[in-house]
Amino acid sequence: YYSTIESCLLLASMQRAFSISPNDPRQYSPLGIMGEKATSGALQTSLVETSLFAARRGSQRAFATGHTGTASAVANQFADCLNSVLVQYLSRRAEEMGINPLKPGEGLLTGSASIFGTTSLGRAGRQAHQSVMGHAVGGSGIDEKQRQAEIKEGIAWACATLNDLEVAAHHTQGLERLLSQSVDQGFPPNTHETEQLRMCVKSLGPVAEAFKLASDQAVESLVSVLKPRIRAIVSDSVGGDKEAGFSSVIGGGGKSSTDRHAVRMNYDLDEEAYQLLEVSESYISRLCTSLDEILVPLCHHLAPRLADGLVLGVLGTVSMRLEVSLKKCRFTSLGALSLDSDMRDLVNYAKHRLVSSEFNSSNVAVYRACTPLSRLVQIAKLMNLDDLEDVLDLISSSKRKGNWDLKLEDSKAYLSLRVEFEADRVSQLLRIADDE
Repeated sequence: YYSTIESCLLLASMQRAFSISPNDPRQYSPLGIMGEKATSGALQTSLVETSLFAARRGSQRAFATGHTGTASAVANQFADCLNSVLVQYLSRRAEEMGINPLKPGEGLLTGSASIFGTTSLGRAGRQAHQSVMGHAVGGSGIDEKQRQAEIKEGIAWACATLNDLEVAAHHTQGLERLLSQSVDQGFPPNTHETEQLRMCVKSLGPVAEAFKLASDQAVESLVSVLKPRIRAIVSDSVGGDKEAGFSSVIGGGGKSSTDRHAVRMNYDLDEEAYQLLEVSESYISRLCTSLDEILVPLCHHLAPRLADGLVLGVLGTVSMRLEVSLKKCRFTSLGALSLDSDMRDLVNYAKHRLVSSEFNSSNVAVYRACTPLSRLVQIAKLMNLDDLEDVLDLISSSKRKGNWDLKLEDSKAYLSLRVEFEADRVSQLLRIADDE
């Protein structure tokens, strides 16, 4: 009966936490996960700490009885409550209050212009607009600074619902450590009952993993709602299907004279075009600038692990779209050099945006975390070979190192795009490799 009472008290505390209005600014506080390089803009809500505080106090009361059966029952029931109630509630809350408002063009993020530009009027901005216009004299608009501040606040609050999943995982792990110490200090060692209690405490481990899994799924959902905007950014940067890889290096069909220095994706370069490209802004540079309009405000308000997951997810989508465009290009030797430079710039951008130190130490960690980006780098290496005879050496040595993802059919398709390489010779060479 005691464990049932404690479970009821925990559920009641959760219910009170769930009833707090999401529009109450008092429930938001700076992200306080120890050991994380959290940005100053990352927030969390009081919901998780309220719920986990109740779980910690209830567990400590049960363990204080010194009765292993009671402590085991409470530990099991609390793990079930956290897994079946809190994980599900936070996941649904992150979807409804975190991801949906961040859908570009429909929520807090813009669909076509700068995130804080004049064309972006998010949900919070629209509410402010309606409120102020109701009292405006002569139809005057709302104060721009106030509107932008409310949109930023809305983004921070939306991201806080995703951060709560990380906070819950952190505190659940802390609760498991605390109760493990209580078992060591307060119960007889090496007895069957104590070992059974220890196993009950360890059931909190899978709960923490469930929070992390829900957190990862929330980031994946966020990347999914951002994909249409990301694809539009890539298409605009490379020049679209009609411009990418087919026309001159400068400008594109239908562009005005003011855009004559807007470089589109094109690797069929002669000496003159290559020199002109060197003094122009690359399409990768414009692409990264446009991505910053989405990534910077979101990563500023997300927990570090979630921010890295978002960056990797977005770059994965970008890389896959770029690879589709690359298949429509022709490459000269100078174009291959330009491709290598562009891919290096994209990798440097990834390292600049990623928070974790493991990604800043070497490119290999970035490649392993984002396979589509790794494929682009491998394509650049392949296209920069001066002699077809070196292809097999490159592929075999890269495979031994575990950093080659291109199939032979992919390699053949890309090598055939090099104007200096004969398609028949490429097919013959890679057919031999396939037979081997």
